[in-house]
Amino acid sequence: MYKKALYDARTAYYSALIEENKNNPQFLYSTVARLTKSHSSVEPSIHLTLSSNDFMTFFTNKIVAIREKKSPDPPYKYYR
Repeated sequence: MYKKALYDARTAYYSALIEENKNNPQFLYSTVARLTKSHSSVEPSIHLTLSSNDFMTFFTNKIVAIREKKSPDPPYKYYR
């Protein structure tokens, strides 16, 4: 019951806040960003030794893996 009352109060508060600032995109964006940000106490980190090529290779390999799962016999060869 307490959780529901707290949830309802927060919903009403943010609904009113958004309604009052509906013509202020910067405020709305920052409010939504604040409400949806991760509540993790550990910040994600990227190793400094990784290069932009490593980053690109990671995503290229992900795409290739997804395509291979989707179509076991692709019409052309993907290069890694």
